[in-house]
Amino acid sequence: MASLLAYLFGWIGGLIVYLTQKNPEARFHGAQSVLLSIAVFAVYVVLFVLTFVSNLFGIFLLLLWLAAFGVFIFMCVQGYQIKHTKLPIIGDIAEQWASKPT
Repeated sequence: MASLLAYLFGWIGGLIVYLTQKNPEARFHGAQSVLLSIAVFAVYVVLFVLTFVSNLFGIFLLLLWLAAFGVFIFMCVQGYQIKHTKLPIIGDIAEQWASKPT
């Protein structure tokens, strides 16, 4: 259940799960949730700034939001089913974080 909550409440839920859980799988999902939230936020900021250059980037903002929503829902399901689903790039970093003691 902790793995589901890590994604359900975004970076705050991920951080709480990462810091409070002893289970390595729950810690992995917590770390991955934090990293996913940071990545989505960074891309969102870049696209938001580019929106002032061209309104076309506003469409990309909407697409980013829809894609991020879909990924978070997918990861909620994977976390609830206790599946070790690694996202590209950030999954490896999350595994390293989860293996370190708090």
